[in-house]
Amino acid sequence: MNIYPASLRSVALILGGLFMSSISQAEHYKVYLLGGQSNAAGRGDASELSAPYDSPQTDVAFYWHSTLTGTINGNLTTDTWLDLQPDSGEGKNSPSGHAVEFGPELAFGRTMADADPNANIAIIKYAHGGSNLHTQWAEGGDMYQTFLTTVNAALTALTNAGHTYELTGMFWQQGEADTGATNADNYEANLTGLIARVRADLFGGLIRPFVIGGLSSNQYSTISDTTTGAGKVRLAQEMVAQNVMGVGFANADNCEVYEDYNIHFNYLGQLALGTAHATEMLRMEALEALDPDYDGLLEDQEIALGTDPHNPDSDDDGQNDGFEFRAGTNPTNAASLFKVTNIMVVSNAVSLTWPSKSGNLYGVETSSALSEWTEVDVDVPASTEGTSTVWTSATEGVVPAITNVLALYNAQTGLNGDFNTTAFDSVDTEVSTTATRLSQGGSLNGGGKDLLVLGNALYDTSNSGSPGFNLAGTTLATQSAAATAGDWFSFTLEANGATVNYESLSLYSDQYGAGGKLDISYTIGTVETFVLQDYIMPEGHVGNVPVELKAVDFADFSSTNDVVWTFYLHGAPADNYGNRFDDITLYGSSDAIVEESEAPSTGFYRINLQ
Repeated sequence: MNIYPASLRSVALILGGLFMSSISQAEHYKVYLLGGQSNAAGRGDASELSAPYDSPQTDVAFYWHSTLTGTINGNLTTDTWLDLQPDSGEGKNSPSGHAVEFGPELAFGRTMADADPNANIAIIKYAHGGSNLHTQWAEGGDMYQTFLTTVNAALTALTNAGHTYELTGMFWQQGEADTGATNADNYEANLTGLIARVRADLFGGLIRPFVIGGLSSNQYSTISDTTTGAGKVRLAQEMVAQNVMGVGFANADNCEVYEDYNIHFNYLGQLALGTAHATEMLRMEALEALDPDYDGLLEDQEIALGTDPHNPDSDDDGQNDGFEFRAGTNPTNAASLFKVTNIMVVSNAVSLTWPSKSGNLYGVETSSALSEWTEVDVDVPASTEGTSTVWTSATEGVVPAITNVLALYNAQTGLNGDFNTTAFDSVDTEVSTTATRLSQGGSLNGGGKDLLVLGNALYDTSNSGSPGFNLAGTTLATQSAAATAGDWFSFTLEANGATVNYESLSLYSDQYGAGGKLDISYTIGTVETFVLQDYIMPEGHVGNVPVELKAVDFADFSSTNDVVWTFYLHGAPADNYGNRFDDITLYGSSDAIVEESEAPSTGFYRINLQ
């Protein structure tokens, strides 16, 4: 199953790329990707290795790319397919003196090959010591771009040699470079964004296993303290594995580190790390075989329900099929989803109605300003007399002086904190543009904070400004051209028969390059009115920079109709990657939107499916 014939293996280090094209027998490969920083590159001392790791593993193919110079290690031939072997641990000699180093790929490849001897295992590796997620592995970051180039070059070499492949999964070892205060706070959102980009850019949008290697207690004695940078990153890694479909967590706490440089794993630590990654990858693959889209429904269940086994949200309503099945809503009908369907206030008592399923239990929480929530009821049983449950609060002491009541479903329960962009995004209809749509973070996720869905309104309390979401690749000269090309996004606020008073809008924004402009409008029926035109967002630079607050005041208006709010990006002289937005908040008053100044006298409720 080697990529080059056995008789040529001795000279493959020199001419490996040439020999690939001479193979007469085509093979099919399961390809795994490895990325990250120094512990992904590897600082394990290869002189301490024994069989089977101290010599080439002839049943596992390996491709890597180097970007460091001036080191005594990392001398394995790059940019060609080889047998898996040490010396791709391209480092800065920390600890010093290791002429040949290795990373988690050795034990990962061995474990995967042993688990399925009939499979052809291949690994593509690009990692760079000291690289950070928030800038270098962000969209447009130099490490991420090199990673994409490396993977595509490796896959092209496979196909040019007559082989076929499937991109099976990715394992990621990184986090040390993001333990600074701001970057640690944003690590969860940034890592979620990376996974979404990898799946979009390399996996064709498919949800394939992605394994995160955690920061370890051997590296950081304060790892369990979530007020520290390391503790925040470790918690973020665990939360992404818990909340994002198809993501697993490889625990590195038992991996040994060097005593004199405890950030890096030693040879035993690297072998244990690779094994941990492989063990989790195998677990994820076993789950994938039963539940290809990781929505919690087995494939035969999906067939019976009429849902798509390869699409976690068959009706594209922002709630995955498994959650809808649990909630009792219809996963094939976008109009059927878990949310409060009726609100009544009588004598300071609040009555809420939501769709339910017999046997389910619900929790009810309340807040006066959306910043803190108080649990007011738990284990509320689903109605046994229909498909909706009605809950009524106590008449006193729930919230003070109710003037408005807002109800919402908990986006993190149904959506894992990830709001489906397709309901908000436009379609890129201009073939000459390279717009990547709403890309960074993969969703309207408010910088990784809670996105609250009030009816169909957006209300976010985070004020984080990073990473928000992008509409990228805007190159058009006018707003009308942007509308034609699809360089816009929008969301609809439903009045639901009430009179909604609209008063102001605020958002945070920046841009990756100079020249881009923003227009904002609202549309009632067929009449479009602009509230902001030719606004030049704060000009950023390469990498994430703080966004700035923009308050948009407009003539107050009221409507009993649905209102569509649209954001257009235009005016950039060249591809303007990184037109970024965060914390979009509309202020007004009604059952759907609350004016900020009225929040203390407003009761907010949310319902959780327990």
